[in-house]
Amino acid sequence: MGHASDPHFVVLHALKIKGFAESDILTDLTGFDLPTVTSHLDRARDAGLALRREGRICGWALTPDGRSRHGELLEADLVAAGEAVQGALSEIYQPFSELNGRFKVVCTDWQLRTAGGEHVPNDHLDEDYDRAVIAALGAINEAVQPLCDQMAASLLRLKPYAGRLTAAHLRLTGGDRDAFTRPLSNSYHDVWMELHEDLIATLKLARTAADA
Repeated sequence: MGHASDPHFVVLHALKIKGFAESDILTDLTGFDLPTVTSHLDRARDAGLALRREGRICGWALTPDGRSRHGELLEADLVAAGEAVQGALSEIYQPFSELNGRFKVVCTDWQLRTAGGEHVPNDHLDEDYDRAVIAALGAINEAVQPLCDQMAASLLRLKPYAGRLTAAHLRLTGGDRDAFTRPLSNSYHDVWMELHEDLIATLKLARTAADA
């Protein structure tokens, strides 16, 4: 059985990964139901760790105190998880990092095409080209799913990523082109980058150009 993190930390951690989000978005990241997420956000607000912004764009964000407290809770969670969990995640990170290199190439291929020796925006009019890129993403998704399962077996709070990647991939193959790389749409790219950010934070890695 993997390490089960404190639910309050999990909600704060999800908010740290997202930066700014509504409660229902955090249910996807945490795997908790909406009442549970809401109760922890209210608790964080009352403690001065989070605030809710209203207006044209509504959502939650950590306060400076909240970001500081998150760092303390993350460190405590890693200590509680133990060296075996951190070691297992470190081993998984290497093949994930290799997949990340392939993923960046596929995302570029989706957004740009080569015409006349130059990169131009992909207008998505060539269905054969797009199908080939989607197939390449499908191969990456098949490769990353076992890694996600291994991550979750060590650290339970990572479990939602596998399903979220699968859901984005199904949207894409079902005809929703936004599900590939469109920002702030729970696209495959959104979920992948959140997983990558989560691993970097959890393993306390220094972000490099290769992690972009």
